[in-house]
Amino acid sequence: MYYAIIGFLFVCLLVNPPDKFKKIYKEHSLSLNMEKQTKAELKAQGKRNKAKGAKFEKKTREHYEEMGYMVTKFRNNIDLQTGEIIPAKNFYIPGRGNVMGSGFPDFVAFKHIGAPIAEQYEVIFIEAKLNGFLSKEEKEKLKILTELGHKILIAYEDDSCDNNIRTREFIYTEGK
Repeated sequence: MYYAIIGFLFVCLLVNPPDKFKKIYKEHSLSLNMEKQTKAELKAQGKRNKAKGAKFEKKTREHYEEMGYMVTKFRNNIDLQTGEIIPAKNFYIPGRGNVMGSGFPDFVAFKHIGAPIAEQYEVIFIEAKLNGFLSKEEKEKLKILTELGHKILIAYEDDSCDNNIRTREFIYTEGK
């Protein structure tokens, strides 16, 4: 096996001289953006991502309000150790004061269903994600909500739709 690897490398060097390897490596590393970003560039990227996320959350909220839902920000969070729903922690930002913490999932939406006399509502939880992917921790939190019998929707951006918002129902699968 060892000789096969050495032989393969020797053949590669005969076919492609080292200066060509350097050029290929340089092109490849640039295409993968392997260059280090400065701290200022990372900070600016973080600000852009936060603004894009807030804009998408606003758009998602407006989308569900147009569909007839009463949408409100969910101000609670799910504790993974106990499996209970707890209030989201508030935090202090200098210059802005005390800011209410954001809960998980992003929204809870209510829609009146049934006869006008019966007070029945459809309740859904909505998590707005630009790319549609959830972290492992987020999946575990949503699993707890689904076990309690709640319907959870993941709203994500899709350019092929009219309003660029596509929704899928969260279904927990082990190991994914």
